[in-house]
Formats: sequence, structure tokens, C-alpha cells
Amino acid sequence: MSLPRPLLLIPLAGALLLGSAFAGLFGKRTAPEPAADPEPKPASDTPKRVPGLPAAEAIFDQPRPYTHGPLPKGLANASSQGCAACHAEAVRSWSRSGHAAPPPERLVAAATFSGRPDCLSCHLPLDVQHRQVIVAGQAGAGPSNPAFDLNLAAEGVTCASCHVRDGHVVAARADTQPPHATKHSPELRAAQACASCHQFGWPGADPPLYDTFGEWQRSGWAKAGVSCQDCHMRPSVAGAAPTHDVALPLSQALSALVSLPPDPIVRGAPPASATLTLQNTGAGHAIPTGSPFSGLQLSLSVEGGPADAPEPPVRLELLQQDLQRTIADDSTWRVASDTRLSAGGQRSYPFEVALPVDAPRGVYRLVLTLSKTHGDEVEPQPKHRQTWPLVVR
Repeated sequence: MSLPRPLLLIPLAGALLLGSAFAGLFGKRTAPEPAADPEPKPASDTPKRVPGLPAAEAIFDQPRPYTHGPLPKGLANASSQGCAACHAEAVRSWSRSGHAAPPPERLVAAATFSGRPDCLSCHLPLDVQHRQVIVAGQAGAGPSNPAFDLNLAAEGVTCASCHVRDGHVVAARADTQPPHATKHSPELRAAQACASCHQFGWPGADPPLYDTFGEWQRSGWAKAGVSCQDCHMRPSVAGAAPTHDVALPLSQALSALVSLPPDPIVRGAPPASATLTLQNTGAGHAIPTGSPFSGLQLSLSVEGGPADAPEPPVRLELLQQDLQRTIADDSTWRVASDTRLSAGGQRSYPFEVALPVDAPRGVYRLVLTLSKTHGDEVEPQPKHRQTWPLVVR
């Protein structure tokens, strides 16, 4: 049984077309100053196979979009709706994840503009989720797809994407007696299963466009045998089925530490020097990881005034930084800069605090926010917010 090749290699001509589409749709790609401590380059952009798994049993070992094959006996349909009766919690948690959503409009626009399916083939892994089949290795659309399934197209990376192959439900557990044809595949528990879509590049890319699996491979987490699923699919109750909501809060992976003078801030006095340190203490990959067209914007401010005021009368911006990997505008897509937090890494940001003499006395707050960015756009709702008390005299 074979299931999607860990790394989809894109011909260079197609990559350039796709790059043009992305450059116009995602905004600027010029870089901030290069990081002082860049992550070491990977030796190869091709993930290693999981030891002990023969190629014939590799579940992700064919190009996308791929076919899930005939429906397993006992399964009414390939939609997540058909799985919900017995796997209610898995379907509920999956429905809260990014996997459950169809591709964002800007990604569909980029793929349409370039005439290539490569991005959509991770966001919609099954051939029946595509209205048209794109011939592998050729730009342009192939024949229309009479097997197109609108229900599956609306579900994004749906249950069948990982769990239905060749007339069987593929399961990580072997100790069940389900009412449908099932095959056991322990590789579903391995990080290699995630590499199929979270490691993405082509010959000459420096490094791969999406390098999440490579970042994990080079981390201490991989050396300790901690897989992607150990964190992103860990059940809340021991012995329960794995959760499928995948995303984790930044607070679970990030330590934000402030170093300030012990004395209170004096109004009208010279600025007090301080430092903010961010540490990646919980992610087995960079923060943020994934697309170089997205990042995080760090903002640190001081807010305060009388406790009964409806709005803080004082709000001063102290620090703003981008955490992002940027790529050069050339055929290699080389990394121009990387200001992210590598797995186990940290970055320190000096700043100064000074308040005018007419500011109210009291307990102020240092406020840190991390907001997701897409090109020049910043999402209004922060992904992470943290505060510290600040005494002002």
C-alpha cells in the first residue's frame, strides 16, 4: 500500500511562475536585517524515511493530488460526516483545525494565476477535491474531473486524506475491531506523515519553501524522539484517541522574559534601559514556521493611568519587530534573512522606558503582543498577549 511523497519537487519553470503569483498576492518580500544567529542550513531538502518502514508500507509515498481508491466496505461515504458517529471527538477537534477549511482565496488565486496545482495539492490532497486534474510536471490544466466531489472539496484536509487508501481505513492503532475494512499503519504516528505537506521545495531551493519538518529534524526534539504528533495530537486524557485540532497556543511554546531595573520608573527622569527576551522553549520547529509569506509582528508598549479610567490615558510604543523568514527575488528562493526563533533558540530586544512628567502616577502595564502577518497585513486579533506590572512614581 502506498500513500503522498514526503517532498513534492516542483520543476523550476513552474516554481518561477508560482513565485510571480505569490509575490503579487502576498505583498513585500524585501528583508529586514539578517539574523545574527541563523539556523544551520539543512544538508538536504528531502526528509529521511522513518527507519524500519519498508517502502511498500510507506503511507505517504505518491504524488498529489492522489486517489483514496475505492471506499472501504462498511463506510457509507468519504466525507468526515460518515466518520462522526464512531469518531465524534476526532471529527469535532478536526473541525476546529486549519485542516478542516478549504484553501484561502489568495492561495486559490495564486494557483490559478500560475496554472499549477502544487499548493492546492496539500490543501486539497485528494484528486476528487479538484475540479480539474493538473498533469504532474506540466503547466496548465488537464481534462475536467468527472469524479469531482464538492463535499470533500469543502472539507480541506479531510479524514480520507490520511485515513482511506485502497479500500481500507488506515489506522495508527491495531487493537480495534471496526465495522469497516481496516489496515494498521504505524507510520501515522511518525513525523514523516506530516512531512508530506509541511516540507515543500524543489531542486535548488535554499532551503525548502516550507521547512517545518527540516526544522524539527535538526532540533533537539527529534534527537529525543519527540514526534510532531506527540505535541500536536496529544490527547487531553491519557489513553484517549489522539486529538485532531493540531494547532497549539503560542503560550505553550514561548517564554517571554523582561529584565527591568528594580526601582520604580520616575516620571520625567532619563529613560530606563530594559530587555525583552523571547525563548522558543516548547516548539520543535521555528516560531513562526511554515510559509515565508507569513510571520509574526512583535509589539511592546506601556499602558496605564487611573484604574477607573475607561481607556488607558497613557500608551507608549516601546518596541516593534518582525519575526519572519524572508526570501530573495531570484530563481533560488534563497533565504535573505531569518529573524524567527529556531527550535530551542532565543532572541533579545533592548528597549527603553520613559514617561513624561505629567503622566499619572500608579501601576502601569508592559504589554507584549504577537500578531500574525500576511505580507503587509497584520491580523487584528493577537495570537499571544502578555503583561507585566510597572510601578510609576
